[in-house]
Parts: sequence; structure tokens; C-alpha cells
Amino acid sequence: MRQAHALFPGRAGAPAGLLPIGWTVVDNQGQTTQVQLTGVKFNPAVSDGAFRYRDPRGAGVGPRGR
Repeated sequence: MRQAHALFPGRAGAPAGLLPIGWTVVDNQGQTTQVQLTGVKFNPAVSDGAFRYRDPRGAGVGPRGR
């Protein structure tokens, strides 16, 4: 039995008027995982450095051996 339920109560100022606060998932083994969000912020300032990628192989971009 797989199930997923998301909680998005209405909130003025939130995107599409909905505030994501959490979700619950039940997997194939019947295990339940719950996620709750707190301190949700919309459009916060994020530095460009937060998106730097360093190739763990140290070879750069492209197929190996090039």
C-alpha cells in the first residue's frame, strides 16, 4: 500500500495562497514517514556560492578520459 498526503493550508502571501507545512508517506512495507516543515520562507536571498558544484572525480565536465 503506497500513499502520500501533503498538507498545504491556505495562507495569504504564500505562492498560490498555499503554505507547505508537511507530508506523510506510507511505503510498500507499510512504514510511515512524516515530514513537518517549520520556518518556511518564500523568496529568501540565496548567495551564488550556494550553487557551486565541484566534480568529485576531479576530472571536470565530460566523459572520462577526455
